[in-house]
Amino acid sequence: MIFLKIFMVFMLVDVICAKTPLELSKEERVLRNLQSFSASFKQVLKNERPLVYHGVLKAKAPNLALWIYEKPLKKEIYMNAKEVVIYEPSLFQATISKLQRKADFFSILKQLKKQPDNSFIATIDKTTYRLVFKDGKPFVLEFKDEMDNLVKITFSQVEINPKISDAIFVFEPKDTNIDIVRQ
Repeated sequence: MIFLKIFMVFMLVDVICAKTPLELSKEERVLRNLQSFSASFKQVLKNERPLVYHGVLKAKAPNLALWIYEKPLKKEIYMNAKEVVIYEPSLFQATISKLQRKADFFSILKQLKKQPDNSFIATIDKTTYRLVFKDGKPFVLEFKDEMDNLVKITFSQVEINPKISDAIFVFEPKDTNIDIVRQ
């Protein structure tokens, strides 16, 4: 009986301390309710010589993502809960790898915590991700990669919860003459 009373006290404290939807900021509500995401992006890899990429991101909860790189080279990255497919048309090659860690787009977003400067931060497997909103939508995602390079992804033409077919997240070779490498 004593354990039941202690449990009830903890539940009451949890309910009292939890933020209600009305207490959440607009950005926190976006993150909490995000089921799909679409945006153009500019990705800058800052090292000795910055590299700049442009493309489109489509993502759908719980763990689907498609990164389509358009410049400087075409590349498509398909992600799901189990694997990543990197398709490089110029090399006539697709590399399929098992996901070693859960750092997909939605896993990162779900772990973000609001900071005093109104940015959101999450640390996953020794990588710290920082998200900044603009006009109530994700705007900049920054993190340091495995080689200590700063990666900055700036989003534009952002759509929150658009309808996205699951079919676009399935890699289907457009060319029958590509090599498929499994790692």
